[in-house]
Amino acid sequence: MAALSLAATAASLVAVGLGGAALLVWWVLTFHPANARLWMVPAGLVLLGTPILAWLSLCLYAGPCAAVRDAPVRV
Repeated sequence: MAALSLAATAASLVAVGLGGAALLVWWVLTFHPANARLWMVPAGLVLLGTPILAWLSLCLYAGPCAAVRDAPVRV
């Protein structure tokens, strides 16, 4: 069940990132010459950057920080 959840999370993060990249490409090709619809730029950057930050946080949580987090506590 955990593998299915991880696969669904990965697929959704990839979809959101591709949506942000597509929004930015669409803006550059269609609206950039006229500097129109500027709201698309920050929206595209947020959609593109959110999955990157999510993957970094997941990798840091499961990677190098796991040894420190899971270490036994001595009292």
